[in-house]
Amino acid sequence: MDRGIDIVIGVRRNRTLANGTPIHELMTRGYKAQLQGLKPTMYVSWAWLYRNKEPEQRFVMSNINLGGKYLARVGKRRWRIEGFFKTIKGRFGLERFAQHSKTGVMRWWCLSGLAYLLCHLADQDVPPRPPGTWPDWGALARTVRFSFTSEVRLRALQLEIDEVFAFQDALSAPVT
Repeated sequence: MDRGIDIVIGVRRNRTLANGTPIHELMTRGYKAQLQGLKPTMYVSWAWLYRNKEPEQRFVMSNINLGGKYLARVGKRRWRIEGFFKTIKGRFGLERFAQHSKTGVMRWWCLSGLAYLLCHLADQDVPPRPPGTWPDWGALARTVRFSFTSEVRLRALQLEIDEVFAFQDALSAPVT
């Protein structure tokens, strides 16, 4: 059923074409394919993602003919976005939010995004990693927490100490 929506989605490598050929055996990017169990004709491509040690081949398909190389580029961008969401959900608590109002969801989204941004900025200050490796988001979150919250806490304690001294000075001042 055609709803007029243009899609670009990731596909598992064990998906098969209508003729039984596994998708990972395709040799041409942008191949026009009829997938098994799927009515619309799709265009299939792949991209190599370089993560940690081994390159990983990922498949992407679309219902519009974008051309094989461009479809692969769009797919790579898609996986970066999915990687961002996986990170923000797993490391920054987005999967645990129990907000039931639009305001609560937006507040949690902003806080999670800010935490991610601070960690990303902290990652720019550490020595470079080997190419193709991912940052240790947990270590970065601890670095950000200790570097930012410790100063905020110290300032709050200093204000409290100043208030205590001011109160003691007021008590010890001679009454006239």
